[in-house]
Amino acid sequence: MPNNITPTKRAAISLILMIAFLINLIYQKSHSKPNIITAQDFPSKVNIAFGEHGSEWQNEYGKIIKGNKTNFGLNFFDINPDSFKKTLTVIINTGKIKTEVSNVTSISATEDRDRKMVSLL
Repeated sequence: MPNNITPTKRAAISLILMIAFLINLIYQKSHSKPNIITAQDFPSKVNIAFGEHGSEWQNEYGKIIKGNKTNFGLNFFDINPDSFKKTLTVIINTGKIKTEVSNVTSISATEDRDRKMVSLL
């Protein structure tokens, strides 16, 4: 069976494939969301409500929350502005009472997956 692809056709096909690969690479880079956290990502205030689930907290504050859901039965969540030389004001909402704590350098929470209960430290 003879090979009907000439060197010119082979070079053209290689060039088209390389261009397609580069376009895909550029598209991927331009549409990906970086997970790099900077000091500007931290809000000045963080609200915490009793009865709030860790997933709600993650949806509200996004990439500044480090979540660890690999442990059996427990989820762990951390916000650590101190590593960026920042502090936060935390507003703890217990229903009728709101407590505001200034100059917070770290927030940690543990969620019991079965009971959907969050403990803050």
